[in-house]
Amino acid sequence: MNSIKNISLTFLLCGLANVLTACGENFSASNVSLGGSGSGHQKPPNPTGGDSIPSHDEKDTIYYVKIPAMNNNECMGMQRNVHFIFTDSKQAIPVGSTQYLPLTSLQVEIKNTTPNYIFERADQCQPFKIQKNDMVFARSPYPHCSLEQQSVQVFQPYETKIYTLNLDFINAAHQWDVNYLVSYGSELPSTRSQWEKCPPLPLSFTIQKRKIPTALEDELQQPTTEQNLEATLP
Repeated sequence: MNSIKNISLTFLLCGLANVLTACGENFSASNVSLGGSGSGHQKPPNPTGGDSIPSHDEKDTIYYVKIPAMNNNECMGMQRNVHFIFTDSKQAIPVGSTQYLPLTSLQVEIKNTTPNYIFERADQCQPFKIQKNDMVFARSPYPHCSLEQQSVQVFQPYETKIYTLNLDFINAAHQWDVNYLVSYGSELPSTRSQWEKCPPLPLSFTIQKRKIPTALEDELQQPTTEQNLEATLP
């Protein structure tokens, strides 16, 4: 009985009434697409649950990332890909280029390629797992829930949802691994529902840092753009 309540409560909180768009504090969603045109942009808020990512006060340091290739896979008719974009323009960043970290975001695009409704379940309401060495952190577009609860998203036939994950919380030079971990089902969730646990959708990238030259430090007091740091990065 408790498991039924847990599934039902989370499912209803996320808006069953309108075939679900994602919900959660500081969460935005717009222009959810059907039939492959347009896109729905959804931005997870700050990390929720578990330990917080440690902060470092290094005002004379900048962080940058070498952009890896897009990764993609398919599970139960759901096409998924993850790649880097410029935060402001939402345009894809050229693979192999080096970018100032605060100007970049990760974009996860999930498309239902079937003519059927597909339900996407995230255990503990946390589809995003971020890892540095043995330390694992979670980011989620959904309200925090307990270990026994799940969040459920509904994908209409041929619908696409796009999640944008800001990386401004990363402030340690290291290799980082991001995984999107969910299960899919074709029936309205219940205790008898069959879920297919999909392989992770991963992306690994290395963050590096360097000291800011005095002249550049003054420039960084001004608003940054996608171009004005390009010449300064290694």
